[in-house]
Amino acid sequence: MFKTQNQGDILLVFGNRDGFDEYVNVKKDFTDALDAYAWSYNIWHNDASGNPSLATMQSYKAIIWQVAHEEYPAFDTLQQTLIKNYQDGGGRLWVVSHDVMWGLDDQANSGYDTPQTEAFIQAFMHANWVADELTFSALNGVGGDPISAAYTGGISYSPFRDGGAGDTVNNVAAGGAVNTIWNNNGASPG
Repeated sequence: MFKTQNQGDILLVFGNRDGFDEYVNVKKDFTDALDAYAWSYNIWHNDASGNPSLATMQSYKAIIWQVAHEEYPAFDTLQQTLIKNYQDGGGRLWVVSHDVMWGLDDQANSGYDTPQTEAFIQAFMHANWVADELTFSALNGVGGDPISAAYTGGISYSPFRDGGAGDTVNNVAAGGAVNTIWNNNGASPG
């Protein structure tokens, strides 16, 4: 029997994975968490369907965008424009990636950094790149934060590969307030 799915509240977008099936566990982590809190969602794979349209994104209450582990640049020019237009229209976006900031802001090493990408990450991700951490073992919550305060003692973290830990970044207000939610135990973001 053929069955369609109703539109959910959240669109879970997976970036281009270049043929690797890296999303099996990550997808399960997201869907288990969303299911546990009874959030309705739909899944979008960029490698199979291309980028979602602006109208599609705007029809959801929020977007979770998981960039592929080795996807460089994390956001191409078309995706940067899509995200800019989505956020300019009031969209809620949560980006999950280990190297999006390095790829778009490390002038010396990434090969993708341009004045345009730097402006994009500062204006729409409200941060700038500080360090490409080789590894760290925990994420520490920030006291008083409604999301992470219960975890000030830290939660374990494992990079997906050697040298593939998350980036250390500084907050950039860029026209609004910015709060740090997590700190890694390898460096201190500003």
